[in-house]
Amino acid sequence: MAQSLDCGLRDGNNDTGMFTTENYCGSSSNLTGPEIVFEINPPQSLTYTFDLQVFGAGQDLDMFLLNSNCNPNNCIASSDGATSNSPDVIVQPLTAGQTYYLVIDGDGGSISEFLLTITCEAGFDCDAEELECDATRFSSNDTGSFNVDTYCNGNNTNLTGPEKVFSFVAPTSQNYTFRMDGFSGDLDMFLVEDSCDPDDCIANSDASFNTPFDEFTVFLNAGEEYFLIVDGDGGTISNFNITITCTEQCEASFTFTEDCGKVTFNNTSTGNNLTYQWIIDGVVYNEENPCIQFNVSGFYFATLNVSSPNCEDSFSAEFEVETCPIELYCDCCPDGADFNFEGEALGPVSTFPQTPWHTAYGGPTYIQEGCDNPNSPISIKFSGPSFGFAGSAVAYGTSGFSGPDILFHKDSSYCISYCYRVDDVFDSASMGYVKLRATNTSITNGACTSGCTVVDISPTIDVPTGWQTHQFVWTSDDDYFELVFSTDATRPLDGLVEMNIDNVCIQPYTESCKASFTFIEDECGDIELTNTSCGKDVSHTWTINGFTFTNQTISLAGPGTFNVTLSITTSDGCFDSVSQIITTTGLPDLTLTCPFSESVLTPLIDGICLYPYTFPSITTNNPSAITCFYNGSPVNAGDVLSLPLGLNSFSCTAIDMCENTAECAWEIFVDCEDDMVCDLEGNCEVVNSVNLSTGVDAFGNVIPSGSGQMDPFWKVINNTPVDASCTNGALSSLNGTPYVINYIAPNTTGWVNQTGAGIICPYDIGNNGGFGCNNITNANGNLVPYIFQRSFCVCEGDEFNINLTYEGDDQLYVELIDYSSSSVLVTGPTYIWTGTTTQTLNFSGFLPAGNYGIRAYLVNTFSTVLGFSLVGNITSLTGSNSIINNGECCQPQT
Repeated sequence: MAQSLDCGLRDGNNDTGMFTTENYCGSSSNLTGPEIVFEINPPQSLTYTFDLQVFGAGQDLDMFLLNSNCNPNNCIASSDGATSNSPDVIVQPLTAGQTYYLVIDGDGGSISEFLLTITCEAGFDCDAEELECDATRFSSNDTGSFNVDTYCNGNNTNLTGPEKVFSFVAPTSQNYTFRMDGFSGDLDMFLVEDSCDPDDCIANSDASFNTPFDEFTVFLNAGEEYFLIVDGDGGTISNFNITITCTEQCEASFTFTEDCGKVTFNNTSTGNNLTYQWIIDGVVYNEENPCIQFNVSGFYFATLNVSSPNCEDSFSAEFEVETCPIELYCDCCPDGADFNFEGEALGPVSTFPQTPWHTAYGGPTYIQEGCDNPNSPISIKFSGPSFGFAGSAVAYGTSGFSGPDILFHKDSSYCISYCYRVDDVFDSASMGYVKLRATNTSITNGACTSGCTVVDISPTIDVPTGWQTHQFVWTSDDDYFELVFSTDATRPLDGLVEMNIDNVCIQPYTESCKASFTFIEDECGDIELTNTSCGKDVSHTWTINGFTFTNQTISLAGPGTFNVTLSITTSDGCFDSVSQIITTTGLPDLTLTCPFSESVLTPLIDGICLYPYTFPSITTNNPSAITCFYNGSPVNAGDVLSLPLGLNSFSCTAIDMCENTAECAWEIFVDCEDDMVCDLEGNCEVVNSVNLSTGVDAFGNVIPSGSGQMDPFWKVINNTPVDASCTNGALSSLNGTPYVINYIAPNTTGWVNQTGAGIICPYDIGNNGGFGCNNITNANGNLVPYIFQRSFCVCEGDEFNINLTYEGDDQLYVELIDYSSSSVLVTGPTYIWTGTTTQTLNFSGFLPAGNYGIRAYLVNTFSTVLGFSLVGNITSLTGSNSIINNGECCQPQT
């Protein structure tokens, strides 16, 4: 147990110590006496002097100052004198916040009383200014401190003047020259280490009096900090100049170029009189620009060391080698894969090397995912390393009673192909590759014990890429009996990456060729043939229906039957051919369907005879461009034409994508009857257009909103029940005629207002009036609406257009009603106050003579207020006066 030790006196005896340590500092031994240990925790950074007096005659006690780990082999200082009479004194700066241990031990078994005097003094104040290379600093020591008079362990004394301190960090490891001039008297320089201890001198210039300059040159290490102290000998105070001259620097660097495994290194180092040492893939080269041929693709490491008498530097870089493989012209296995694992049981791959596919290490498994699923739904899964786990790998090789068979023979070439992917159970950002190794020894935890070479590393892919096929030719550099599939890929934070392989093929490589072609048939029966043959420098000839061609791609007009033969030869003497009979069919004959000719009778109106005719859609049996004409002018489907009295001619022409054409024509003869007159009674009037908007008078003017203002045309045709809690006084105003109101104020548009219409309500609530009543539901759970009706009638059948826009609070939809048949002709979408924009009802078509109306269904669901606006017209498309606006005039017409 260490005793605490402070500045002052401490007497004691080492007879209470322990016999645990006999050797210190790597050089002091035979300390066989008991040792006593003191712990020192400086309250501030001070210089400690430990002075040990031993009282036992002939006894030799020694001191050892250790750092915070209290390791006797790591001494800071010691007082192990040669004899017992040697002084036992240690002087050492100690830093605040650090823990130190002082051990007193007996040399040769000595045990004695002692007196330990600990003197603590303030250390040297190292308040420094920074110096830089090749720059002169003008300064003076008149602002320095008077802390130090002695330097370099007492070798330099009488420095009684004030001292000035500078700091300098060496940019490179080399020689530096420190020069001081421009001073009077005797100033000296002392260069000390980064502890800034005046006794730790590296160099000094304590020259004689009145020298013109002081100078020294010293080697400094790159990146380390040093302190230069300028002090006055004999109390000198003076101005001075300080310059640090940095000798010429050197810097190691190089570039490289790679071509099919041949790497040429280009030395780009700077410096004078340099010598070079390269370490490339573990081999040492001393030439300036080495050129090295690599036989295996992969990543390698190179280091260049340069040196001169005053400088040294090094530079390292990783480089990639891609050897040029044998060029593969055709697929490794044109007849299909050697192994697609079909029929293998799902789960772990066998661990027995007697099976062709077996576990190399880890736990590869068969899974139900295949490259050409569902034809081959089985593949093998293995994983990369993760958190100290080597991953897993699968091996291919055969072994019999006499041992493993040789899979790859030295200097023989093999064509290898397989299908692979990143297993899709991980996120789409996962990326991976397959690493193939040939071995003639076992692989343990991903590492080869011997006889192992990397055959190939596939391109890196990610999860969305899916299954990819990779194939290559490899020349074996030894005899190997096993091929191992593995991966080194990992995800961020050493996450797991799993790979799948399928459809593996391993075949001896032979130069080969294969004739093949593809064809595309279009809708017209035309055909395009493309040569897809493989081989070295392929030459080809097409023979098609007895004619020869040499183009890569051949286009032939169809439809028809084509007898095709493609013959190829290659520069290495290979020949192959392929034949196929191809029959194509085009589009059917183009037919154009047009209307039949007809005669029509139309009324004579105001002395004018015009028949409204909507041009019909013309169809063909094939997709075609159709052009139609009326009396020589272009016309399109949906155009409304006014055909005059007499013969009207139409024609159409169609051209399909195969440039087949078809034509058709028809005629319409128009005859006229007497002018149409509606038989009216009383003061009823017929018109060709009626304004159906809400809140307007007979002239279409919007009626100002307010209490008592009524709509002259719209009616309320039911008395809708409201919730029992409703007590609004306006309920009594319901009389079948709607009122023109506005929820906000007259002439404003912040509610359900529309330009050209007023807002109507079943009740007289005026402007800014509240309602507070909701519609109730019936037995079927449906809200019972207020029903509004705007009537009109048609005295003669005609073509009409109705276009209405509407808004309501809270829900509103409208219908076009045929009163004669009590049928709904058109229903518009529902407007909802809280969620929709203005809704629209459109009708365009023929209406026979009869009574009609627009009905609006309004529901209140949020209590506050209710009302709606509707804008629109009914218009005769023929311009005939066939509409009766006043609904009261309609009844006599039915």
